[in-house]
Amino acid sequence: MSVKLWDKNFNMVYEIEGAPAGAKNTLNLPADSPAARWLIEGEIKDPVHLTVDSKDGNRWAGRLESWVLRKNDCGCKRVTATFEDRYEQFSTL
Repeated sequence: MSVKLWDKNFNMVYEIEGAPAGAKNTLNLPADSPAARWLIEGEIKDPVHLTVDSKDGNRWAGRLESWVLRKNDCGCKRVTATFEDRYEQFSTL
């Protein structure tokens, strides 16, 4: 699986290697990772986009909807970001 973060102009900013499996519209990252810091800072002023390419050739894409900073059981901070499906975005226009 290939997970990529894109800026407002769809320039790829980060490719997340070994992205944790989970819901296709959720990304869970260590809070101190460069991608998590960029995502949080970028969301404040500009849209952040995500694509998930599966090994079978399917692509899911979405725009950052929200993020939450939490501590897990071992005390490590993690950012959980939720993305809205791009097709759902267009259906509200």
